[in-house]
Amino acid sequence: ATRNHALSSIFRVLLGEGNWITRVVTGGREGLVVDNPENTAQNLAAESNGFELANRNQFGTYVGRRKTDEFRSSHRLPTDESIVRTFVGNPTSTMLNNGVEHVLRCLAKHWHNMLFQFSGNFAHQRMEQLDPFETLRFHMPAVLLALSNLRGRNRWDSLVLGPYIQELQSLKPAFTSDNAKFLIRKLKSDIILNVCAGISGRVDPFQSWADAMYKACDQIEEEAKEVYEKVTAVEIGIRLGYDVITQVNWKVPGEEVLKKAILAHITTPGQTTEGVDPARMSKAMTMIQPRDKRTLIELVKNGEVKSKPCQLLLGRAKTLLVRELRRELFNKSIHELSVGDEVKEYQKDEWFWLEDVASGRMDAYIYDAKVTGRDQHRFLHVDTKYERFVSLTDGSVRTFAYVPIAESITRAQRQFMNIEIDNGKKFAYNAFMELTFLRSSLRQLLVISQMTCEALDDARLNVLQEIQRSNQVQVSVRELEAGKTYYTYNAKEKTYEPFVAKESYSASDPEWAELARTKIVKVPPQNVIVVGGGPTGLTTTIHCTEAALTTG
Repeated sequence: ATRNHALSSIFRVLLGEGNWITRVVTGGREGLVVDNPENTAQNLAAESNGFELANRNQFGTYVGRRKTDEFRSSHRLPTDESIVRTFVGNPTSTMLNNGVEHVLRCLAKHWHNMLFQFSGNFAHQRMEQLDPFETLRFHMPAVLLALSNLRGRNRWDSLVLGPYIQELQSLKPAFTSDNAKFLIRKLKSDIILNVCAGISGRVDPFQSWADAMYKACDQIEEEAKEVYEKVTAVEIGIRLGYDVITQVNWKVPGEEVLKKAILAHITTPGQTTEGVDPARMSKAMTMIQPRDKRTLIELVKNGEVKSKPCQLLLGRAKTLLVRELRRELFNKSIHELSVGDEVKEYQKDEWFWLEDVASGRMDAYIYDAKVTGRDQHRFLHVDTKYERFVSLTDGSVRTFAYVPIAESITRAQRQFMNIEIDNGKKFAYNAFMELTFLRSSLRQLLVISQMTCEALDDARLNVLQEIQRSNQVQVSVRELEAGKTYYTYNAKEKTYEPFVAKESYSASDPEWAELARTKIVKVPPQNVIVVGGGPTGLTTTIHCTEAALTTG
């Protein structure tokens, strides 16, 4: 294979690139693109989206490679990032296709670059995030085998290299990174020089890469302390969410029952099927693409149920229906856990469940106050803020404590996003799970972050409403502290102007009357602009607007 490849490269240069006789003689194998020194983007590893293969299939081998080079040059795709990404998925082939020296230099440069950046770089793809433990356990054995193959086998491989590779593959999670650092020290002192056969072009970048991995172990221990503080802050939400997932009965009706229910919903609207909620059925049908939905309805009405297009669309509808049914089960489980004990005493701004004894309907309300001179209490509906005056002595309404299960879970989900944004600039999420004091919590948090249902959506909005309603930044004249900067509202110009409190004011001061009539806040109202859309953009908006809503 090597001889044929070398001959193809020679004939491509001698006979000319792109000529028909070149393709005939070389059998379509025109050799490496790097034979031409004029190429600016040379011999880059293929990206995961397959554009290089698509170009070759569409334009042929020669023209397709030219198209790929033009694309990379015009878009300035860096060589290092491309090689680093493909190395993660296919380390052996990446090293052989791009040259081991070149790959080792790219890896060393990338690791040092990531570590030396003060605040990391969130623009990096996930495959470029650092994980020294995974690198030692999975990638390093492939690197050592590739280098030993190029050097040639000898007795040292079986006596030293083989046992060392076994140690790498046996690396287990631990409380610290000491085991990983021990393997790296052994790699630098006993392995690199021999496995590279003393070739400086391989030894130097390999040693540099090992140095970067050692530094990464130290830095990840320091950053793990920050992650631990964030995880412990939402430990209750993590436990509650994980308990809910493990306790819910996710069983739904079988595939045939669901398909019959969908067909019945199309042919005879309003017909119910046992085990299938009509509301969930309607919602699942509305989530199908409009064109697919129209096609499915027409095929069913025309008697083409057994046709392949109909069965395909019916399978999609069934999948959406299963998702909606399981979300309903999840909703019910959260609601059951959110209802606490029956209570008779109330505090302002506390949440309660009000159950109408006659209808059995239960909704969440915020307690405001007792109506003066009447045996009634004023409640505000959590979602609609509708006022309701309730008499708690006539037995028509029962009140239960509100347990914030959904709100606790959403706080944990937001913390997952914080960890991804703040601590995912250098190291991969999985790298922190290699430390045993974080492993269980991070694994559970990862599962909880994927949970979604209407109860959690309402909880996110409820939290935002409570933050806005609390108006935490507004202060009174008595609360002003000397030397601090506040902002006063100018009603005429509708602006907030900075104001420095010179002293702690009292009622005898001349400024007291004017300040008492003015709205004073710690920070002016903030705005949030979100560029983008879709479910991810919506979730990001909900999570990131708390700082703005805190300002009122």
